[in-house]
Amino acid sequence: MLIWISLFLYIIFYLIYIIYPNSLSNYLQYITIQTFCFLTYLIFAYFFVKAKKTSLLSITVTTLFVVLIFLPQPFFISKDAYRYIWDGMLIIKGENPYLYVPEDEKLKKYWEQDKLLARNKDPKATKTYQLYQNLDWKGLHTPYPPFAQFIFGLSYLAYMQFGIIGVRIILCLPIFVLAYLLYKNQSQKLACLLLLNPLVVSEIYYSAHIDSYVLLFIYLAITTFEKQKEIKASFWTALGFITKLYPAFLVPFFTAKLIKEKKFRLLAICASCFMLISVIAWAPFINHGFEPIKRYLTLPDEQEYNASIYRWTYQILEKQNILNANNCGAKQNCQSLTEEKQVAKYASLAILIIGTIYLMSKDFSINVLLSAGILYLFVSPLVFPWHTLFLIPLVFISVMKNKNYKLLIPLFLYQVIVAWAYFEPQSKSTRDLMLNIEYALAIVLIILYAFILKNQYKFDYRK
Repeated sequence: MLIWISLFLYIIFYLIYIIYPNSLSNYLQYITIQTFCFLTYLIFAYFFVKAKKTSLLSITVTTLFVVLIFLPQPFFISKDAYRYIWDGMLIIKGENPYLYVPEDEKLKKYWEQDKLLARNKDPKATKTYQLYQNLDWKGLHTPYPPFAQFIFGLSYLAYMQFGIIGVRIILCLPIFVLAYLLYKNQSQKLACLLLLNPLVVSEIYYSAHIDSYVLLFIYLAITTFEKQKEIKASFWTALGFITKLYPAFLVPFFTAKLIKEKKFRLLAICASCFMLISVIAWAPFINHGFEPIKRYLTLPDEQEYNASIYRWTYQILEKQNILNANNCGAKQNCQSLTEEKQVAKYASLAILIIGTIYLMSKDFSINVLLSAGILYLFVSPLVFPWHTLFLIPLVFISVMKNKNYKLLIPLFLYQVIVAWAYFEPQSKSTRDLMLNIEYALAIVLIILYAFILKNQYKFDYRK
């Protein structure tokens, strides 16, 4: 009974949060609703884990009910999905999405109202015009790798046929596949907890972020590698990398393990597989030069920094007031890649290397969790709540190996803290202050999480 009461309250809070978007206009309301969503989910998870029987069917039905409510809702909290569809449209039309920003004159035929709506009120032309109107950051280049563009192409076709509903179905599908894989691996409770994770609900079921595919690829990469199917693992890692860049954080750990085991030939094969897949994926987009790839090196120049070590280091080196640091909301305010930013990159890289060596443990999945999770948050110039979704498969694998569900608690707390940073007030100073406080808390929490896991492993190992 307590399970269903807490689950019911959880759904009610999310319905308020999603269906009444005005709650985002007030920071206190936003924080209250977001926090209660996590707290009720934590209560649900506590009683659910303690229960002797697992009803995957009932949880799946509940999840489908939540998804069906969200399917027709417009993208309000995050409008990234509209950019997905826009990039997909360019792919289908034979354009290279990496060459031009949406507002570029060369793409005028896709967004100029008079030309689009003059086609005898063609519904498809109207949809295209509405799509452009909903885009955020029209002056920024696309940051999404090539396999993501393939998914975006499918999303555009679904959008033209079925509207937003079709797009959400495509982006939600990997979560159900991952839940099935967890269920198949005798982790029924984790499968249920995945389906209703608060960030999964808000950032994938509702906002339809591409990270759903990355979650699946990360899980497949780690599990196949631990089963000594290294070549398959390199395939899944490469697929994750060309969907979104951050699965590249798995590569150093795979490499270190193969070197430690003196499997040099296998390492060469895996590296070749990874590079071959990446080259094949990028090939259609770089026939006009390597400009699309070069843009990734200077991406922080074009987009805002969040509160990571990368951003903090740059701000200290620039000796600027925090309110004026790298305010790249408008294209004309962006700066070129300065010497200070290069130093910030090297400092972040040093943290990555030193942290990886220090956090090394004998358990591979824990090693990845401690190092990749923490270091990604430390060095990424862009960190948003949905980026933290990649920790879910890492934590779940650790839970399965340690058979300790208490390890989920820091994950829930960490996610709610980072989720708070999503609110964007009108005042830039308030935004910067919130980012610094909230990400600082998140970093402290995940460091504590790291030592808890590492010490627990050492205790179990000595025992």
